[in-house]
Amino acid sequence: MYDLIGDIHGYADELDKLLHKLGYSEISGVYRSPLRRILFVNDSIDRGPKIEHVLHIARSMLASGSALC
Repeated sequence: MYDLIGDIHGYADELDKLLHKLGYSEISGVYRSPLRRILFVNDSIDRGPKIEHVLHIARSMLASGSALC
C-alpha cells in the first residue's frame, strides 16, 4: 500500500508529524513501515524553513526503498 504525500514545501516538522501519524517509525534515521511506502508528489523544497531536512528525510527513505518520488 502507498501513502501519497504532496506539497511539503520544506516543512520538515509537519512532515515528521505526518509520518508518525501514518504509522511510520524512525529506525536508524529512516522512516519505515513494514507494510506501506510513501509516494512523494509535487513540491518538496521550493520554500519553507527546513528544506535540507526534508531532503534528508526523503532521500533516506528513497535509498532504503521506503518511498518513491
